[in-house]
Amino acid sequence: MNIFTFVIDHIQIIVVLRLLCFGFIFLVVLNNKSFSQHTPPVNYYRVSDYKAHQQNWDIAQSSDRTIHFANTSGLLSFNGNQWNLDRLNNKIIRSTAVVGDRIYTGAYGEFGYWVKNQCSDLTYHSLSKKFKDDAIIKEEIWHIITFNGKIYFQSFSLLLVYDGITVHKIPLPGSIMFLHNVGERLIFQALDYGLYELKTDHSIQPLPGSGFFKGKTVTGILPYNKDGLMVTTNSNGIYLIQKGNITEWNPSLKNYFSEIQINKALLSKKGDLFFGSIRDGVLIFKSDGSLLYHINTSNGLQNNTILSIFEDMDKNVWLGLDKGIGKINMNDDMLVYFDHKGNLGTVYSSAILDSILYLGTNQGVYYYNQKNNKNPENHMDFRLVKGSQGQVWQLKTLNSSLLCGHNEGSFIIKGAVANKISSVTGGWHSEFISPQKPKAILQGTYTGLIVLIHDGEWKFSHRVEGYNDPVKKFVIDKDTNIWVVGPNTGLLKLRADKDFKKIINIKAYAKNEGLSEDFSPELHIYNHKIIINSSGQQYFL
Repeated sequence: MNIFTFVIDHIQIIVVLRLLCFGFIFLVVLNNKSFSQHTPPVNYYRVSDYKAHQQNWDIAQSSDRTIHFANTSGLLSFNGNQWNLDRLNNKIIRSTAVVGDRIYTGAYGEFGYWVKNQCSDLTYHSLSKKFKDDAIIKEEIWHIITFNGKIYFQSFSLLLVYDGITVHKIPLPGSIMFLHNVGERLIFQALDYGLYELKTDHSIQPLPGSGFFKGKTVTGILPYNKDGLMVTTNSNGIYLIQKGNITEWNPSLKNYFSEIQINKALLSKKGDLFFGSIRDGVLIFKSDGSLLYHINTSNGLQNNTILSIFEDMDKNVWLGLDKGIGKINMNDDMLVYFDHKGNLGTVYSSAILDSILYLGTNQGVYYYNQKNNKNPENHMDFRLVKGSQGQVWQLKTLNSSLLCGHNEGSFIIKGAVANKISSVTGGWHSEFISPQKPKAILQGTYTGLIVLIHDGEWKFSHRVEGYNDPVKKFVIDKDTNIWVVGPNTGLLKLRADKDFKKIINIKAYAKNEGLSEDFSPELHIYNHKIIINSSGQQYFL
């Protein structure tokens, strides 16, 4: 057999575990205190990535899927590959919205829109001059929404509507918080009064009973069920308005909501609730009030202050932070698990058997029964398999049981109990000898190779004589040659007798065969081809 050398970039293989009921989990060990321990993957973008200010006040998306950020430095755009910043006379852009080919933005004393020119560069067109009132000069346009073909620009004391031709001022009862598009209604809070609905003729009508919110700061208004409203406040919790009645939502969390200060709210297309806070990142709830995920600086964000939330066309959720940008990949089939308390240690191997997820770590084998908890919003409560304490190297499924290669030997695990079947230390790696021998396993250990057999139950059979060096990994080729790597021995090809009781031939592979001088290469088999990663190069057998 000849070895051909191919120099390629080193490829790191990430092992992904399929979870019984809800996709995948990628295992990460990290300390954290949080409601939920596993989250969707989060992309984070630093100032050094996008070359603009750290604060991102608002988010929108154009039809070409480009994401636009109202950034302190200007209008920041990201097409998935490249960032671009368009400045507006050094003004801080506070708000943005997209309608057709126009990107509307608001700033201090200024509002207007951007369109692409023939060179695909964005050019700005001011609408402020259409508003013949000096009141705009000292107003900051913090919010822009679209409704029934009109664009609404808003500061905290000024509400303007643009119909495509002219800009009109809408009379207000006083200082207001943000105008919200709630289904087919426009609703806002007047700070000294309560909640109001803005009618299509731009008349204003108070919502019955909403004087309850007088003096409170409303940060979000979302549709709830058919005709109800969900109202988030900065420091007073979350409420539901249904048929004129106001009740607390998730009252057990009211103090927590008040402490973290909810700043933004979003109802996703799927129906999940996103609450962005000032002090503790973003919380994601199901519509029934059960927590799905809690994402903060402990598990994916650069900063705990959420200035803006936006769901894109692909159902991923972008977060504009006080320091950077985050993207929660809600449409991904991956979940990241965080061992907040550090109980598991370092994960070396994993397996699933009879709906139980097993993790082999430097502290032992831990298990989690997925049948007992099919709801992804609940904690994953891993428990130690009795008798498995110590370094685990490999977990391998064997029909109705699980083989554990361990520092102290080999164990068979059934359910939550480990029974030792071999005292030969260092069960590094195991494989079935061949399809023709489904009841015989070859195992590499600290002191050579051993064979385990199934005779009613799995048990130790014998040592393979003739090779006593440590075997960290091996593969068996179609000719039953055993390709072996150890921690310090390099690559060797072993030939055993027909009963795998004795090694009858040993050949070392090194520079003369085209390999680099590496005493601990990585060994894999893929599509019946043996692959060796050595010194940043990849070799095929």
